[in-house]
Amino acid sequence: MARFGKKCTYDNFNFDSEAERDFYIYIKSIKTKGGIKDFIMQVTYPLQEEFTTNFDHSWTNVKIQPIVFSPDYLITLNDDSQILVDTKGSSGCIEVDSQLRRKMLLYRNPTIPIIFIAKLPIYLGSKWVEITAGSDFQAKLRLKYGKLYPSSKGNKSKPINWKIDNWKEYFNFHEVSGMFYVWDNTITIKKTKVKKVSE
Repeated sequence: MARFGKKCTYDNFNFDSEAERDFYIYIKSIKTKGGIKDFIMQVTYPLQEEFTTNFDHSWTNVKIQPIVFSPDYLITLNDDSQILVDTKGSSGCIEVDSQLRRKMLLYRNPTIPIIFIAKLPIYLGSKWVEITAGSDFQAKLRLKYGKLYPSSKGNKSKPINWKIDNWKEYFNFHEVSGMFYVWDNTITIKKTKVKKVSE
């Protein structure tokens, strides 16, 4: 449910953001290879029905529009379980509105996980990673990256060649059906063990 992304078109589909389009291309190839059973785009879930207020003075009554949540993808895995995936831009920013709608949908339908994902190219290369935990995980990435690349502080455009595998000494990840990585925990390492990368 992108609000601030750049709209684009691919395969005759209109996408709210380039991230949503890129994940479509990616997930389509995974389905072709048999990594997942199926996926559907933009399934809309009702969160609150439309209603009209009923105040004592009729002239103050207003019609309130319904609230819905339309995650980017409903994915059916090969074991027939399902997950909802919403893509975010490379900043990994999750809007407060999206977080609230996710909580409302989980309350009404607690059987299907709703996961936010993004590519964080500064820190994790070209891989999709879950960012539902939001600022906690990204703060840890930024902190570790700053220690590994001391001259990078304040220079967010600095290119790196690292991938998920390079971070395995510092973070535990697991992969979900070849689609994206999930951060499990941070490995505790003594300060003397942090290896600065030669630049």
